[in-house]
Amino acid sequence: MPSLNDILLKDSSRGRLIGDGVVLIDQEVAEKKGLGGVAIKGGYAFVKTIKRDFVKDALEGLIDDFVAQLDPFFQEHGSTKGFGEFMLNNKARVADGLLGVTDRRRDRTSHAALRKAYDKLRPAAKSNVEQAIPRLASMIQKHLDSHAAG
Repeated sequence: MPSLNDILLKDSSRGRLIGDGVVLIDQEVAEKKGLGGVAIKGGYAFVKTIKRDFVKDALEGLIDDFVAQLDPFFQEHGSTKGFGEFMLNNKARVADGLLGVTDRRRDRTSHAALRKAYDKLRPAAKSNVEQAIPRLASMIQKHLDSHAAG
């Protein structure tokens, strides 16, 4: 069975995956409510003021690690069909894996302001990532289906 990297990160697919990821993040942030939502939206707006394409650039830098974190789940599932549903059924594990990527990146950043913003948002991150899993699973499944059809 091919790796998730072999399927999702081919040159022709990589840019579309990153673009879809930016849209996903924008949608997830826009839907946040309450005081936590205010904090998330504020942090998101802050990082975008530092660099307009921050989210796209961040995904370009993180996508390989994210896909690598998802690959063991993909291999465990054993098929391109229904992988999105598998992700939904394992959303806590998937969220932990994805957050491991950002935690490691946070530990290596030289941007104190970004580290501080991340640290403020991190306590609620697992819940937020779990809430994003349905969109993420749908996005990944769309790309897997496109690969299978092509």
